[in-house]
Amino acid sequence: MTDETETAKPPRRRGRKPNSNINRSSILDAAITLALENGPEALSTVRIARAMDIVQSGFYAHFRNMDDCISALALRIDASVRAPIAERMAVLRQSNPSDAVTLTPYYEGLFDLIEETGPLMELFLRHRQDRSPLGAVLGQGEAALVEDLTDHLDAIMPTDRGAPALANRSVEDRRQACYVMARFLVRQTFEAVSMWREGQLARTAATRLLAEQTAVFGISAATAGLFARQVD
Repeated sequence: MTDETETAKPPRRRGRKPNSNINRSSILDAAITLALENGPEALSTVRIARAMDIVQSGFYAHFRNMDDCISALALRIDASVRAPIAERMAVLRQSNPSDAVTLTPYYEGLFDLIEETGPLMELFLRHRQDRSPLGAVLGQGEAALVEDLTDHLDAIMPTDRGAPALANRSVEDRRQACYVMARFLVRQTFEAVSMWREGQLARTAATRLLAEQTAVFGISAATAGLFARQVD
């Protein structure tokens, strides 16, 4: 009698995606999604590979380590967020940046940019102040935006009728005053954006409110004594 029982075959392992289908951009997309869903502390080469259903070597084919991946995220933020905003500010300097009517389209364009960048902007808004390697990189992105706006204000404020005293201060003093204003305006803008995304503030109201606030900010800052020499 012939034994026709076949030797049981081991179960086939789930296939992994070919590394050829993986690139730096797709890994960054996966890292953003992972951080949004589980927090910055969830970022690791193992978890990213698992989320993408690839072998870990697929990650290392494109990034040296997790720090290298996070640095690449910083470059994406710079190219997708900071650079377009800086370009808009450069255009704004060619018009009357102290007029709310002129400033409203600027903020509308900013909100368009926020919608276009989607998860990347969500990550930036949510975790830029976290005490984590990712939070540090996102915080640097915010600092760069403040620096860009400082340059913008430093270029326009000496001729602003609302802040004539600023033109008579030293370069260092004027720069510091513009930095304080820039940081305030950036934080104010991010707060308005967060309120809009949470449904607490309509987009049209948010853009107009920011435009109105920005238009009179130089006068408000001067009234508050920001442009006067500080005496200890």
